[in-house]
Amino acid sequence: MFATFAFNACVDDNFNDIDTSITYDANFSLPLGKSAPTIGEILDTINLIPIPDWVDKDKASFFLYDSVYYYSPGRINVSTEGNFSLDPFQNDTIKITSLMFRTNVVNGIPAEIDLQLFFIDSAGIVIDSLYSAGPLRIQPAIVDSLGNVNATYEIWELDNYLSDDKIDGISDSQYIEVRAEIIIPDSSEGTVAFSSTQEIWIQVGIRVGILIDLG
Repeated sequence: MFATFAFNACVDDNFNDIDTSITYDANFSLPLGKSAPTIGEILDTINLIPIPDWVDKDKASFFLYDSVYYYSPGRINVSTEGNFSLDPFQNDTIKITSLMFRTNVVNGIPAEIDLQLFFIDSAGIVIDSLYSAGPLRIQPAIVDSLGNVNATYEIWELDNYLSDDKIDGISDSQYIEVRAEIIIPDSSEGTVAFSSTQEIWIQVGIRVGILIDLG
């Protein structure tokens, strides 16, 4: 669902000004990827069971999708995984001085979404997550009185700076998983109407500060 993570780095400083007798302090901006899956693409991955016409819609847990009522699955998981390693920035002459993750989200789906990024080692074991206090809760798109989306919920330039301990903790990471959980409300919270064109757009990037020993 997400674009392949690419490390197309750009150096912010001018190499012509390097003092080779000491060290060089640089910052790199790295795009990790972005995605815009529609609710139609997401729901195609699960087995939806339509609710028969004779079922009392006021008592069943359901949601409305493209004019058909379905039993609510509770949460729908959407995830993707890509390569992520700090190895190029960790050796005898290079030291990471800062690491920041930036997240941008545009939610066009009328449901809350929990977003989390997981760091995974070469054995496939999750060694840490970006949001230490738990998933980032993204508010639903805004709907009108008829349940139609008339405004997206947006988060821009949400920056998370990792502590030195957390950077050390993810030093063995080889992959990163971006996981979004769409929370389908039950009937007690009202009917939510989904359409196949609604989408959630997520973009993640990082900024790495490094100290290079030129001696």
